[in-house]
Amino acid sequence: MAMTVKQQFFLAILVIAIPLSAISGDLDILSDFVSVTYDILEVGFVDTTNKLFTRRLQADDMFVFPKGLVHYQFKSAWNDFAIAVSTFGSATAGTISDPSTIFTINIDDYILAKSFKTNVQTIQKIKEGFPPKA
Repeated sequence: MAMTVKQQFFLAILVIAIPLSAISGDLDILSDFVSVTYDILEVGFVDTTNKLFTRRLQADDMFVFPKGLVHYQFKSAWNDFAIAVSTFGSATAGTISDPSTIFTINIDDYILAKSFKTNVQTIQKIKEGFPPKA
């Protein structure tokens, strides 16, 4: 599979930025982003007010996740695959309560069920144990 100009540009940025970030000591320069190289992915993140933001990415799209927020990538067609390049940094890692963030906002139950390798009914039972966010 030949690389598009956009993919070549992206690769060039990685080749230049990673050594520069290591030299400068700023490992967060490339933290938390995804670039889809084949097919379609749904991505999303939850902001600090527990609002869910989602986007549908196609090949050659890039998405930057705000640093320190819970985020996901999801491929909806189970009989196909997607290729994506993801980079995550942890130089300034913090603590986020994933269960209360994940199960108290409007991430689709089907996406959660697939992510946790369970069924929608189990996800709904888990959600019942968390009070709704104000």
